[in-house]
Amino acid sequence: MWFDLNPDDAGVAVVQSSTPRSYFVKDDVLKRGCPNDSAACKDRAYLTPGDVVLTGKALGRYTCAVFVGGKGATTVGWMATAALVPVDPSDRAPQELTRP
Repeated sequence: MWFDLNPDDAGVAVVQSSTPRSYFVKDDVLKRGCPNDSAACKDRAYLTPGDVVLTGKALGRYTCAVFVGGKGATTVGWMATAALVPVDPSDRAPQELTRP
């Protein structure tokens, strides 16, 4: 997933969803047949509206996403593409892309 990131696929996105939590979805390596909408593929980790992620390739309705929390913990997984709004990094200074 993230280890095979193609620089042409790399981006930045902000989580925007009508729900308070957007859950990461497991990869096929962790759970055969994932990513999909089943409960078996739903990860425990989630993001909230306004969180900023690095994005990679898309696979169907999912996009590879990396989130680094305030304490440095990193979560990598698939996120529903519909919950992500791409950001053009050249439009903002780096400090504006992080959540306080």
